[in-house]
Amino acid sequence: MLNFMPVLFAKVFRWGAYIVIVATLITFFSSCQQEAVVLYGHTFEQLRDSAQKTGANFCIVLSRPDCPPCKDFIESIGYGGQNGRFRNTFFSIVNVSLSENRWYTQWICFSGTPVTCVFSSAGDLTAVIAGASGPSLQCIQSALQGCVQCTDYFYDKYYTVANGDDLSLLNNLLKCKLDLDKDMDVGETLNTCLEQSKHPWAIYLKCLNEEKQGRRDEAIYWAKQLLLFTNIQYYYLYNDLYTEAKFIIDPNYIPEEEAALSVVEKVQLDDCKVGQPIPFALEVTNTGKVSLHIRDIRVSYTCVELFSPKQLTLNPGETKTAEFEFLAEKTGEVHREITFISDGANAVQQVRIEAHAN
Repeated sequence: MLNFMPVLFAKVFRWGAYIVIVATLITFFSSCQQEAVVLYGHTFEQLRDSAQKTGANFCIVLSRPDCPPCKDFIESIGYGGQNGRFRNTFFSIVNVSLSENRWYTQWICFSGTPVTCVFSSAGDLTAVIAGASGPSLQCIQSALQGCVQCTDYFYDKYYTVANGDDLSLLNNLLKCKLDLDKDMDVGETLNTCLEQSKHPWAIYLKCLNEEKQGRRDEAIYWAKQLLLFTNIQYYYLYNDLYTEAKFIIDPNYIPEEEAALSVVEKVQLDDCKVGQPIPFALEVTNTGKVSLHIRDIRVSYTCVELFSPKQLTLNPGETKTAEFEFLAEKTGEVHREITFISDGANAVQQVRIEAHAN
């Protein structure tokens, strides 16, 4: 009986959250106020169920805390924003830098932000629109009104679809993900998806499905297929899934025996002067047991510049230095990122740059 109580309270809390969301949205859409509603921290299932009950379209905005266009975009769709352009619509802001939300970018196979996924009140994806520009906002409005010309505006996806029906593929993959979370066998639907496209996330879901269903040989086959995607963009998007695939292939897989990049997580630059360059360096070390190849070093925005080669090779235990320069373009707090992409166990690592400029 005591073991049952936490489960009961968890269910009550979950249903309570649903009730609060639905009640809030019903009250909103039944009142004279028709501006957009901005929501945070809700699951896709909560949003879909609320939309079905209220009959409202909804959008999921993929965002990051250190993305200035994301902040501007969120402000533009809030209460009174865009002169009521987004009436009877609610926007869920999803922080894709959190591990539990990474699947959104893996699903659409695109890493840029902000990206707006537009859904019908039935929960069907109708458009994926990147950016925060005026044309992007106009396209979101048109997509909400059913304009088919805006179904993939500015969405530079990293995969192709045989019949060109991207939305059908993405809707099927989303359904498979939600059903897999309930331990349902979605193998046949995924087979159809894979006939349309060799989408990396479709291959991952297929691998996961076969593993859950006890079809181990099939799971290993699809895990190996996933590891064939070596494009840098795929490393950035699916790094954590590659690790999962390696454990499926070999349950005794030991990440520590691979090459492994070690680098600090944050660099603090204080008392910077606008227009005055500040040099700094990052030491990178291979803590693994085999050679490490850094395939790319990426800097965000023009205020951070790399002065070392973008590609480095480090022997086991070896340390090298990457030289950078930071140039403040405006006063105040500045947050930037440097991304290292390697062939190590943790293939993508980011260093956060925090600076204060006067």
